Amino acid sequence: MFFNQNKKDDFEDLRRQEQYELQKKMNQAKGLGYLLYLYITRSLIWAMCSITLAPLVNYVTGMHMGLATFLSMVASFFIFKIQYVKEHPFRVIVIIGFVMYLMLNN
Repeated sequence: MFFNQNKKDDFEDLRRQEQYELQKKMNQAKGLGYLLYLYITRSLIWAMCSITLAPLVNYVTGMHMGLATFLSMVASFFIFKIQYVKEHPFRVIVIIGFVMYLMLNN
């Protein structure tokens, strides 16, 4: 009687352990996906912002385009200090893309 109960407990423990391992793998995959999402969105925002700022700095200050590009790349890192960029990255990508569209069709 006790022997059968012990086997049932072992089976339940094994099933719980398998579920735990499966959930652990799923959570790890979700975490890696979120890191990839952050990397893609933030690098896209940074690149688009630096591409947008370089001609603006060149036009306003008359600075050499190479130096303006370097300075705009450095300055683009500070856009991530803005809370709106952290909360709504896709909206920021659309806004910067629209500004780039306006600049190119001028």
